[in-house]
Amino acid sequence: MFGKTRQHFDTLESTNPTARGLALEGAPHGAAVTADYQSGGRGRSDRVWHSPRGENLLVSYVTYPARPMEEWGGLSLLAGVAIHDVLHEEFSIDGDLKWPNDVLVGGRKIAGVLIEGGRSVLGAYAVIGIGLNVNQRVFDAQYVLPATSIALECGRDADREAVFEAMSKRLERCFVRWTERGSAAIAAAWRSRTTMLGRPASVRNGAEMETVTALDIGADGGLLVEDSLGRRRTLFAGDVIPRTAGERGNGEHEA
Repeated sequence: MFGKTRQHFDTLESTNPTARGLALEGAPHGAAVTADYQSGGRGRSDRVWHSPRGENLLVSYVTYPARPMEEWGGLSLLAGVAIHDVLHEEFSIDGDLKWPNDVLVGGRKIAGVLIEGGRSVLGAYAVIGIGLNVNQRVFDAQYVLPATSIALECGRDADREAVFEAMSKRLERCFVRWTERGSAAIAAAWRSRTTMLGRPASVRNGAEMETVTALDIGADGGLLVEDSLGRRRTLFAGDVIPRTAGERGNGEHEA
């Protein structure tokens, strides 16, 4: 059961490395690591992520996926679905999933996911790291994407412990669905919770920004895009930012 086994820390460098260490020691499936503060919090591509002490949900779960490893790209999708549904069901907040690992509300980032894996005494494991803005109201200007939180959206603070419990339950439900029905079921759920498909997006390609249209999400977690010449390819990593009508792809944004 997700979150049944849990280690909570006042301060950690980051919850993901701690969870990976527990996995190497044989921590049970669903074991959680939470912290009030991360001194070295990070997101995808080792980007620095700062969260004020005691304001947000910082959690990493140890999992031992039973699906073939080529389907593990679905883990980021299912985590996004779980976060989206917690926001909707518990707080009536309408989230929008952005590939590959973000949850937005009104174009503002409210949560991110970081998946890391390895092998332990119990076999191959994956750590699902989630950072969800709960009660933070002021955000550092260094963030490239504008940010929001549950408190800002609802006009009141939320109980972080209740958010953790809701997240653990919903994530377990999504994980079971993925295990039993495969990544196609999770991809379908992801599609129904995003607005980025069929819209133009900016993709960072080295130092260049390219305009593409996001067409579909695959069961392997890849994003199918089409460029301005009609050429299609599948992305498995990278910065993809949906663009609004009239916005210029000038390289000002990144994930």
